[in-house]
Amino acid sequence: MKDYSEARGYPFGRPVLVASATGRAVPGSISKSNTKSNRNRSSRQPVSPIPDSEILRHIRRQPKSSAGFKQLVRELAVRGSDRRDLAESLQRLAASGALTQVDSDRFAIPRTATNQLVGRLSMHRDGYGFVIPNRADLKEPLRTQLSGDVFIAPHQIGSSMHGDRVLVEVSSVRSDGRAEGRILRTVDRAHATVVGTFHYGRRHNYVTPMDEKISQEIIIAQGNEYPPDLSEDDLPEDDEAKSAETKNDTPHRVLGKEAARRTAWDDLEGVVVDVEITDWPSHTQNPRGRVVEILGYAEDFGVDVEIMIRKHHLPHRFPAGVLEEAQSTSETITAAATTVTSPSSPSTAKPPATSTTPS
Repeated sequence: MKDYSEARGYPFGRPVLVASATGRAVPGSISKSNTKSNRNRSSRQPVSPIPDSEILRHIRRQPKSSAGFKQLVRELAVRGSDRRDLAESLQRLAASGALTQVDSDRFAIPRTATNQLVGRLSMHRDGYGFVIPNRADLKEPLRTQLSGDVFIAPHQIGSSMHGDRVLVEVSSVRSDGRAEGRILRTVDRAHATVVGTFHYGRRHNYVTPMDEKISQEIIIAQGNEYPPDLSEDDLPEDDEAKSAETKNDTPHRVLGKEAARRTAWDDLEGVVVDVEITDWPSHTQNPRGRVVEILGYAEDFGVDVEIMIRKHHLPHRFPAGVLEEAQSTSETITAAATTVTSPSSPSTAKPPATSTTPS
């Protein structure tokens, strides 16, 4: 239908009905200024339906001052396209430092680090532990309040293991300087592998660590009982081959011999193995791993040395250059080799004593 509004004297369109003070509808018009204002308003960037202050206030009221994206959508009653606006607001707040993104979709109010410290976890065989802090790195007020280690209850240890460097939140400090806390996360792992004794079980196979401070048994899943280079299908069936032993003429032992190794293992019960941790423990779940090396029975000759090497993660595989230099060194150490003289000063070695007794 053709619009005759301009012909009727309405250059800016049809008049609109505006409520008067008496409540009656009277004709009005849209001005040029109103049209320009509406045009400017439509060109502005979309504004999040929930102010940043309300988002921060809601997260601050949550336990541990943290909340997930889906939780915020549900509790703040966000609908439709406003979900995207909320996600953009959370990312903007995290980038500005007002929030900390602790997970892929979880955000928290940053905490001051005055009650946190980093230290080495020392476990007890009963399940609890102590974190030994580096006092030089402590901040006030912990520097003056703490007088020793931080006690960690078993349920506050999480996935950390003995020897790990951990981040601890100190919850309380007594008047005598003793403190308690909980582990927030593991900073550095101390044990990628663990030495222990292999056992067969009804529900699953497991390895008992030789280090008493690693109290949890390591579960070995089906198919992970043998190293990758020694599968169960490769094991010989005759008794003579089963009892065969080989002396490892490894180039990595220049001085001394490595323990004799059996080439076949059809029964690992009671055998010492080296296990790689594949899944770290929790308060309700044991660690899981896979056997990467079979060392032998603990009473076999030389196995005790192999156990100590792997228990303390000592290097036992060396680069070619190191091996070449070691092999060129004589096994006999002379007295001259033990005398160290400074190149800038004369030798301080005393001459051999001469006898004054007449012959």
